[in-house]
Amino acid sequence: MEQQLIQHLKSEILKTSLNPKKVIKLPAKMEGIESQDLEELLTELYRGVVEDRGNEFRETNNTEMGKNITAVAEWMTGPRLTTSLLLQGTPGSGKTSLMNALYLLYRYYYSNSTYRCTAKMINDNYQSKLDKERSYYEEFKKADYLFIDDLGTEPDKFKDFGVDYTPIPELLYERYEKQKVTDD
Repeated sequence: MEQQLIQHLKSEILKTSLNPKKVIKLPAKMEGIESQDLEELLTELYRGVVEDRGNEFRETNNTEMGKNITAVAEWMTGPRLTTSLLLQGTPGSGKTSLMNALYLLYRYYYSNSTYRCTAKMINDNYQSKLDKERSYYEEFKKADYLFIDDLGTEPDKFKDFGVDYTPIPELLYERYEKQKVTDD
């Protein structure tokens, strides 16, 4: 991919904010983009996210993060054997920054039915649904693409008037059944 095109995409994508709750969908396979080109773009977006958070970017060549970016690019451009992507690692390893880079890419290309949230937000929105308040929980279930940060930090279940609820397993199971893409 031409360096000029990468710089253009990076500047356009990074102009957008990370704050909105709504994000974008990306097709199961990005048409016309090779894994190596996508890897280069994801690296630049990752750099932007790291620097935007006030941290110093360290080159990803021959690093664990470089391998992760390569794996994500291959997952995005390769055959869809799974509909979910799980980023795992120790605190500070770059999982959230890589997820935010993906989020920026998805939001740049598309503008509907994709959400970014934390595991705590899912539980809170489920509780709001039970309380008949405004809730994004149903939208999280229907979203074409869903990015969930801090999965595994939430309680397994909670009680409401003596009834046990497990919002995250319910959400993930329903998304799996409908073959919706989920990035944790």
